[in-house]
Amino acid sequence: MTHYTAPGIESVPNLLIMKASLKYNVSVEQIKSKTRRQPIAESRQYAAWLIRENTNMTFKEIGNFMNTDHATIMYSCKTIKERIQRNQLLIQE
Repeated sequence: MTHYTAPGIESVPNLLIMKASLKYNVSVEQIKSKTRRQPIAESRQYAAWLIRENTNMTFKEIGNFMNTDHATIMYSCKTIKERIQRNQLLIQE
């Protein structure tokens, strides 16, 4: 799936990454980076989960979009779902 946007309009996945960056108080650049520092890695997992839950993108498409492997995206989504189920991550809309 290719995501096309009009000039000046952000794509939904980019908006969701921005939402994660605001929630975790990290920059979009940090989320897109390869760093494995805990707060940044957690925000990246949350961003992947947001994209998966709010778009019809596959794990592979999200991985390509976030420049990582689909298995990493699968793990990220599983981790965030488990944290939500244990009520360790409050979802605020």
